[in-house]
Amino acid sequence: MLTQYNLKMPHAVYGGENAMDNITAIIKARGAKKVAMFKEINTGYGNKDILVDYRMRKTSVTSNKIKVIKPQWNVLYKVEQIGLMPSIYNILCWAWISFFKYRN
Repeated sequence: MLTQYNLKMPHAVYGGENAMDNITAIIKARGAKKVAMFKEINTGYGNKDILVDYRMRKTSVTSNKIKVIKPQWNVLYKVEQIGLMPSIYNILCWAWISFFKYRN
């Protein structure tokens, strides 16, 4: 079964040697809110070291999932602008996964 995706294409694409030097001028001229930057490389290497250590605590900010729903909604609906029904679907999936992940 084929899945249809709705992708937002960038309004403008800049490249070349001086593109990074002019990034602030480009952002101001276009009034951009989001910027995606990519670097052309031949080979990518991973890092095998542990960079983050996360401890689960009952007093952590994200331990109370009820308090996190509104910020999560703001990211999906207002920042990412994915629409009402996809935002509701993603919130429900997030809540379902969170319930089973942290239910002990």
